[in-house]
Amino acid sequence: MLHTDDVRGLCGHGFVFTIGRGNDVQTSAIAALHHLVVGRNVRDVLTDLGAFARSLTNDSQLRWLGPEKGVIHMAIGAVVNAAWDMAARYAGKPLWRLIADMSPEQIVDLIDFRYISDALTPTEALAILRAAAGGRPERIATLISRGYPAYTTSPGWLGYPDGKLARLASQAVDDGFRTIKIKVGLNIEDDLRRCQIARQAIGPNVALAVDANQRWDVGAAIAWLKQLASFDLAWVEEPTSPDDILGHASIRRAVSPIPISTGEHTQNRVIFKQLFQAQAVDLIQIDAARVGGVNENLVILLMAAKFGIPVFLHAGGVGLCELVQHLAMADYVAISGSMEDRAIEFVDHLHEHFVDPARISGGRYLAPATAGFSAQMRPGSLERYQFPNGAAWQTSSADA
Repeated sequence: MLHTDDVRGLCGHGFVFTIGRGNDVQTSAIAALHHLVVGRNVRDVLTDLGAFARSLTNDSQLRWLGPEKGVIHMAIGAVVNAAWDMAARYAGKPLWRLIADMSPEQIVDLIDFRYISDALTPTEALAILRAAAGGRPERIATLISRGYPAYTTSPGWLGYPDGKLARLASQAVDDGFRTIKIKVGLNIEDDLRRCQIARQAIGPNVALAVDANQRWDVGAAIAWLKQLASFDLAWVEEPTSPDDILGHASIRRAVSPIPISTGEHTQNRVIFKQLFQAQAVDLIQIDAARVGGVNENLVILLMAAKFGIPVFLHAGGVGLCELVQHLAMADYVAISGSMEDRAIEFVDHLHEHFVDPARISGGRYLAPATAGFSAQMRPGSLERYQFPNGAAWQTSSADA
C-alpha cells in the first residue's frame, strides 16, 4: 500500500504472491524497495510513471539480483502496479480507461525500450498506437456494452474425478464460456481419457485448451502432444521451461498445427521479444504480477501487436482476474483493437476478498467502472489472513 499525506486519503494498492514460504522472500524484496519510494513527491510519480518504474528497475544494487527478473522484479511490479492504482484513483477512472484515454505519445513515454529496440522501436510503437487511435470511442462503447471474452480453467484441475470434470465443463458451456482449459502432463492415459470426457461434454464448437505447467522436456512434449492431436486443441500452454525459447520453437514446428503458448512465468520483455523473434509461439499469456508492472506489460502487448500474436491473459491465482482484465481491455481499446481472437482466463475463487471484484456475465468480463486497478483487498480479509498472527492461522488446542 502506497500511502500519501493527501487530505482525501489517496492511496495505491498492489500485490504479488508466490505460495507458502516463497512469500517470506517476496515480502523481503518489497521491503528492500522502501528507500526508492518513501518520501517521493506524489505528483512527480503520477505525472511520469515511466520514470518512476525505471527508477526502481535501475537501482544498481538491487538490479544485481536480476537484472529485471525473479523475486526482485516481481516486487518492483507490485510497487509499480500500486502507483498505477493510485494514478487511476487520482484521475477518478478505472485503470483500463486511464490508459485508453492516454495519447499515443503518452503511452510510448511510459515504456523502457532498452534491450528490445531490435524488435520494436519507439517509432513503430507510436505507429501501432496511432493506427488504433481512430476507433477508440467506438471500442470503449463496445467494451462497456458487451464486456470482454473469458475462458475458464475451473473445470479442469488435475485430481478432479471424471464426473466432476464432465459436470463442470458442461456447466461452463451453459454459463456462456466458449473456451475451457484443462491441466495435463502427469499420465498420458489419464490425459487421453480426460480430454475425451471434456470434448464430449463441451461439444465440437467450444474450444478446448490444455496446460502442461512446464512438465516436459522438448522431446517428451512432442511425443505427448502428438497423442493429443485428435482433440482439436485450441492451444497447448507451457509445454516446457518458460525460459526455453528454442525449445518452444522446436515443439511448435514438430506438432504443428497445434498452437503453442507460454508466458505466465516469462520473466521480462526480453524473453517475450525472443519468443516472437524465434517464431516460438502462436499465442501468449501475460501475468500482471510476474513482470515489472503495467509499464512492462504494455510493451509486451505492443510487441505482440507488431508480431501478430494474440494475447490470452493469465489469471489463475488470487487477484489476477481483477488485475489482468484492465490490461486486456486497455489492449483492446488502445493497442490491438481486437478481442474476438483472444480471451482472459477466469477462475472462480477468492474474489470475495476484493473491494472491486471481477464480474462475469455470459462468459464475458464486464468492464470495471470503479476508479483504480481493482487491487484493493478488504480490510477484514487482510486482518484475518495476515501471516502468522491472523485468525485464519490460529489453531485451538483441540485441533493441535
